[in-house]
Amino acid sequence: MNKEEREFHFEEYKQLKIEILEVKRQAENMFKYSVVIAALVLTWLTTNTVDSSYVKIVWWIPTVTTVCCGLLGFMYYMRVRTFGEYIQKLEAELGHNELGWEKFLPTKKPIFKITYGLSWFLLLFFCLFVAMTSVQTVSEQDSHNKSIHPTANASAD
Repeated sequence: MNKEEREFHFEEYKQLKIEILEVKRQAENMFKYSVVIAALVLTWLTTNTVDSSYVKIVWWIPTVTTVCCGLLGFMYYMRVRTFGEYIQKLEAELGHNELGWEKFLPTKKPIFKITYGLSWFLLLFFCLFVAMTSVQTVSEQDSHNKSIHPTANASAD
């Protein structure tokens, strides 16, 4: 590799590191958005009276948001892995055979990956649990109201 190619790849290496940081930031933001949306929707639902025909759908918003943001987060993770594979090639070509982040990283336990994945799973489980129990409670309340006031509900139908 001549000097110009080496300089080009070194600049490319630096740019990829910047892109990786941005992609990781976006993935972290997806998790934050999921938590914030779940908290806002669940807080709003527990403090407001909503027509029962709509509330069954609204309870599912945090779950759907968590799944969508989780998929985006996974996409970002896969993107970073692709960057990492290429950086490993650059490090092998530009650096010392024994040094380089991509050589060092596999020797460490994947704490970030495990913690991040577990956090997504727990948030999704929580949203699913809340949605399922809340929708069931609303359905039971609707059934109870129909049995108490059959004429009012018959005229409304």
